[in-house]
Amino acid sequence: MVATKELNAHVAIPDDKMARQFASTLTVSTIGTVGILRLVKQCHLISEVNSRSDRIGCNFRLSTLFYASVLQQVGESP
Repeated sequence: MVATKELNAHVAIPDDKMARQFASTLTVSTIGTVGILRLVKQCHLISEVNSRSDRIGCNFRLSTLFYASVLQQVGESP
């Protein structure tokens, strides 16, 4: 997080909750794996978020409701 701040990076990519909270105290924006998958789908670089998360072996620790919401945002169903 400190390097992100020192390098004036636009965003950090932590998936763990404590790292995201720490980034928030430094006013560093964050995006996680699911956010990246959503972004690349919106940019038409992949066709599906759901199949990609399965293929890359993501063992997400997030609520079913949150993941379903993300899939809905990109026009997919859980």
